[in-house]
Amino acid sequence: MVLVSVAAGDVYVRYARRMFASASDFFRPTDGVIGLRPLPGREGPWPAGTIYRYHVICEHADKLDFDYVFMCDADMRFDGKVGREVLGDGITATQHPGYVGMPPDALPYERREASAAYMRPGAGDRYYAGGFIGGRRDAFLRMARAIALAVDADESAGVVAQWHDESQLNRYPGA
Repeated sequence: MVLVSVAAGDVYVRYARRMFASASDFFRPTDGVIGLRPLPGREGPWPAGTIYRYHVICEHADKLDFDYVFMCDADMRFDGKVGREVLGDGITATQHPGYVGMPPDALPYERREASAAYMRPGAGDRYYAGGFIGGRRDAFLRMARAIALAVDADESAGVVAQWHDESQLNRYPGA
């Protein structure tokens, strides 16, 4: 198992160091941690640092030869034990704490049809946060590729999903 974070810029690299330190206390990935920096062309003004993180993960997929891959926002931290409950056969996602128990129409899904992240009104029953997600390597990389392609489709259409890659995550069929 490995924990990955994509950090763009010196501030987020510092955040990532703190997050990885907290992970060593509470998450304990068995195979280590990997901090990834965007390759040239994937950095830029907001929201590039977040919206292209799945592209960066895909570009570094060869470094992710582990049974499980988890991705965490650089500016997060672990403050309690995370155990085997996150290990499953597919994707483990974190429900967004601001939307637990809310009716579908109150969830902040992307409602613009022009976006690849579009969710029709009434669709979906949970809204997932983009800050901590992972699972079996193959399932995680399949999801990462699908989100990267959806971001590219939006870019081609001149659209940025409302909540960036988190919107794409919530549209992903495995979420």
